[in-house]
Amino acid sequence: MGGTRTVIDQETKGSLAYTEVPLLVGVRLSEKFSIHAGPGFGLLMNSSSKVRGTRTVTTPEGTGSTSLDTSVSSTEGLRPLEIAGVIGLGYRMSSGLDVGVRYWSGLNTLEETTDFSKTKQYVVQISIGYAFVRG
Repeated sequence: MGGTRTVIDQETKGSLAYTEVPLLVGVRLSEKFSIHAGPGFGLLMNSSSKVRGTRTVTTPEGTGSTSLDTSVSSTEGLRPLEIAGVIGLGYRMSSGLDVGVRYWSGLNTLEETTDFSKTKQYVVQISIGYAFVRG
């Protein structure tokens, strides 16, 4: 009377590595504050994922479980170039130390085909720098 039943309980963790190139135009709002905006381009360098969990199959004859533990490193199916809109705010201290925050919003999907998923990247970046020449 009973059929086969398969239950998969898994956790997937993924990591994407990009080299990001923002092309920003900045405007000084005051001596200390600036705002910058423009396009950003992300070059995909690496992609990896880890899957862990169990697969349980129940049949009329009994139940059996298999462990899932897989690591994959591949950029297959992912776009090699991400295009983004970037906006940020900077603050320059009198000592020459610069701090900033930037918001990166992906405009295209990370996947080459969007039949299954339509993932976009949204990133908040924090920066610290030093101005050797002050103007």
